[in-house]
Amino acid sequence: DGVESQLAAIANHTRMTAVSVGLQTQLDQYRYIYAGTYVGYTGTYFSSSHTAIISNSNYAYIEQNRVYNKIQRILYQAYLPYLNSQLQLNADGTLFQPLVISLQSVGDNALSSMVSNRELSGVACIVNPNQNVTTSGKLVVTVYEQNNQIARNIEIDINSVTTLP
Repeated sequence: DGVESQLAAIANHTRMTAVSVGLQTQLDQYRYIYAGTYVGYTGTYFSSSHTAIISNSNYAYIEQNRVYNKIQRILYQAYLPYLNSQLQLNADGTLFQPLVISLQSVGDNALSSMVSNRELSGVACIVNPNQNVTTSGKLVVTVYEQNNQIARNIEIDINSVTTLP
């Protein structure tokens, strides 16, 4: 009838307006996602975007997983043409420096759209020229991504002053 989406409740049909702040805090600490409302705003909102893992994990929130998955998809496409390709080495067995720079640029350029679209704050793809590709048969590209942060809480301090700062 169009009403049920406007009345946030937990599984036992208890409305969220009747659930104590302490219980809501406990649910949040246990990483549950529940629906609720905000005073002055119409609609029902999710409490957070927790995933089923400890809170300090890189995969602790849904939006972080979307970012990591997108990075993996983009870099898969960018580096796939280099699979089974020859890698030029220096006389000492390290990767040829122009090749290292080129491989790093491939990743940086592929992910630059995520930075310009504000999905990431920054990114850097690094290829260690000293890695032993000859023995391992594997080229390792290390990605450093600077995630955008989420304001999960906002605290407002109000001060009465005689002059403004």
